[in-house]
Amino acid sequence: MDEPQDKYYLGFFDDAEQFVAVMDFIDHYPTERSCFIGFFMMERSVQGHGIGSRIVTELCMYLHSLGYEYIRLGYVDGNKQSESFWKKNQFTDTGLRNHTQDYTVVVMNRML
Repeated sequence: MDEPQDKYYLGFFDDAEQFVAVMDFIDHYPTERSCFIGFFMMERSVQGHGIGSRIVTELCMYLHSLGYEYIRLGYVDGNKQSESFWKKNQFTDTGLRNHTQDYTVVVMNRML
């Protein structure tokens, strides 16, 4: 089971040391050899330049080198920008859905 010490907030900076992105990351969830991205937000001014994809690619390469099997995340159904970004970054729909009173979360994985 995941523990509070397994949750991280990761900040990403460009070469000029400007803050460009933040990620909520849970290690060893939902399994020991996986992790979960709770959210990933980019500074609007740097969106569309490949920086987010580069961050995700480097994270995946690093986690693969440590022996992780996959990364899981969810996006709100109907959010086409999120869906497009994660699909472009090799995440696939698991078929799992988490339903809340206000929205449905589409669960995706990327195998490492």
